[in-house]
Amino acid sequence: MLTYRYRPLEHDDSFRILVIFPSLDSSDPIRCTIAHAQLSDESFEYEAVSYTWGDATETQTIYFPSAELNVGRNCYNALRRLRCKHQDCLLWIDAICIDQNDLQERACQVRMMEKIYNRASTVLVILQEPNANSDALFEQLKIGDEMISLVGRWVRDPPSDHILKLLEDLWRDPWFTRVWVLQEVFAKTTVYFISGSTCFSYDSLAQLYTCYGGTITTRTYCPRALQWIRLPPGNFSTPQFNLWYLLSETRDYLATDAKDRVFALKSMLGSAQSEMDYLIDYTHSLEECYKRVAMFLLPVLGLRLLTAVRHTHDKKMPSWIPDWSQNLPIHPTYPEDEDKLGTSDEQKYTIRSSLPNSNGTDMELLVTGCCYARIVEKSQSFYFIDVDDAERQMKKLYYSIIPRHDVDPEDMQDDPTVLAHLGTTVSDAMSSMDSGQLHTFLTRFGAIHLGDRHSFAREEIDGFSNSLQQCRIGLMDNGELVIVPEAIRYGDVIVIISGAIVACALRCSSDGSWALISGDCQMSTEKFRSQRDRSYFMCDEYVACHQDRLEEFRLR
Repeated sequence: MLTYRYRPLEHDDSFRILVIFPSLDSSDPIRCTIAHAQLSDESFEYEAVSYTWGDATETQTIYFPSAELNVGRNCYNALRRLRCKHQDCLLWIDAICIDQNDLQERACQVRMMEKIYNRASTVLVILQEPNANSDALFEQLKIGDEMISLVGRWVRDPPSDHILKLLEDLWRDPWFTRVWVLQEVFAKTTVYFISGSTCFSYDSLAQLYTCYGGTITTRTYCPRALQWIRLPPGNFSTPQFNLWYLLSETRDYLATDAKDRVFALKSMLGSAQSEMDYLIDYTHSLEECYKRVAMFLLPVLGLRLLTAVRHTHDKKMPSWIPDWSQNLPIHPTYPEDEDKLGTSDEQKYTIRSSLPNSNGTDMELLVTGCCYARIVEKSQSFYFIDVDDAERQMKKLYYSIIPRHDVDPEDMQDDPTVLAHLGTTVSDAMSSMDSGQLHTFLTRFGAIHLGDRHSFAREEIDGFSNSLQQCRIGLMDNGELVIVPEAIRYGDVIVIISGAIVACALRCSSDGSWALISGDCQMSTEKFRSQRDRSYFMCDEYVACHQDRLEEFRLR
């Protein structure tokens, strides 16, 4: 049988609808056709499907009247679950309704994705097949929907520990890790989740998570995809800050195509989202995509952009361009940060073209600043598998380093592996610090207060983990400590750059240019700290006080 060939879309608002023919036997092959529709035509209804693509090499065949099409196994399973017994089923599902081989069409459809999902009568979320342990949780959710339909809310005793454990297990479903699902359910009115033969509403799931209107009950945070169904992130004054905030919030989300780490956020940019349309182009390389994103953000963010380069990348683009394919934590962005953006008309940087170097870099960022100190010692890197591992390592480190009178004697456990991990010089420097100062430094000046057995709250563990994941603690030649990336080397220079908000780590190249090793190095010093946010280092004030050491740095 011939492979299905897509008929081109005729209008600017055209899109395709998959029509699945009914079957009484769930094991029958999927037989279907595709209809063309326009967003402006409100005479029909369809449901939009949100699911994870899974392994693209595992395919199944669906059949059209005179052709066939191979689709991913997850897509096929979703169609089989949604097929009706007695009537046609009208669906929008991206893998089939978009010609994935036509990069221009793909970009156009991504730009109108928000309208496609908003136009749908319902968003259907397809989760993994249930296991034997899921039955108790799904029974609770089914009862919840029955109660909501009768009285508008759950009226029940708090969930058992067993149910809460099952709820935490549900959060591990791959659907909750994918960046595309965020815009697919973003601010939607009607969302249903399907797992096997079980179907339950967002409302039932949300009320269970909040203990039926009480207190959040699980140790694991509710995924953003669920939060943003009813409480979408703020709509800021510029699409640039909107995108910056969303990139920060979705740092740990995944995408099959790394370009979609950016493109998938477009629908959540609010009324000015069309300003991002020109960025969505699948014909460009990943590096070109990320360079265009940086040029989009830079005029509004200024050198705050450098904080997104906490770690080095191996892409063929300048070292100062953020690599959004990375999932490691970066400097957090908060809604109130928009008010901190510089209001000065003075631009603190210059961009210019240059001859390509060995990495293909042909664009320089010229900045001014002062060398602060050099790296002379460094610890081993920190790695955390999960929140429990982070808590264990956090306790081991703190109980080995902080003064004895600041910890509970029953919890105090000297561990020789801590000294080996930190190194004698770095460990001695940490031990000489005031315990309160050390605590705040290790969380990059987050709010953390230790000193008793109850101080290891989830927020504090997250602060510790996000601060040090795949980072080292470095000692500078001025005796101060600094949190640096894993890639740091002896002799790398910590530099205070005018217009930045945190110290940077630079490495000099043979041609006199500099590579940005990290734009987010947190130093232990309490000097030049912003009173509004102590994680900010007042770089401009420091540079103004050290004009005799002012230099120009060519970042490549």
